Amino acid sequence: MTSDQRVQRRTTIRLFSDYAPSVVWFMGPVAYEKTRLSDELVTALQEWDSSFYASLDLQTRGFKSEALAGAHVAEGERLARLLAREVGPGFEIEYDVFRGKVSTRSQVPAENPEAEAFFNELADAEVAQLKRLAELREESGPVRLMRTSEDGSLHEIIPSVDEPF
Repeated sequence: MTSDQRVQRRTTIRLFSDYAPSVVWFMGPVAYEKTRLSDELVTALQEWDSSFYASLDLQTRGFKSEALAGAHVAEGERLARLLAREVGPGFEIEYDVFRGKVSTRSQVPAENPEAEAFFNELADAEVAQLKRLAELREESGPVRLMRTSEDGSLHEIIPSVDEPF
C-alpha cells in the first residue's frame, strides 16, 4: 500500500465550544479571521459560544435549564446549516449537542467561495503532511521502541507494527 492510498482527505469541520478562541475546528480550533467566513456568521458563532458559557451550571457541568440547552442546540443546528452553505457540499459540518453529534452538509455550491477555498487549502495541506509522514515511515522501515536497563543494555518493549494511517 502506498502513502497515497493510506491518506484520506479530511472533509469534516467541527463546530463546538471548548475553551478555545474559536468554535470552528479543523485539525484544531481555527481562528475566525483566517476562515474567510462572512462577518455575519462569525459574529453569530461568537455569540453562540458566549451564550454557551453563560448557560452552564459549573457545579453540575450541564446547562442551567432544559430551555437553555434546547436553545443552544437549536442555534448550533442553525449555525451548522449556515456554515455548510458557506463552505459548500465538499465539507460535512459536525456539531456537538451534549447528547451526541449531529451533522449536516450543503446540497448546493458554496455561497462563500473564499471560505470554501480556505478549508480546501487546510485539507490539502493536511493530506500533503500525512503523505510526507507516510513516505518517511516507508523510507525508515519498521520502528521499534526501546528502553535502557540499569545495566545499560537495550530491551525492546513494543514490537513494530506496520499499520496504515
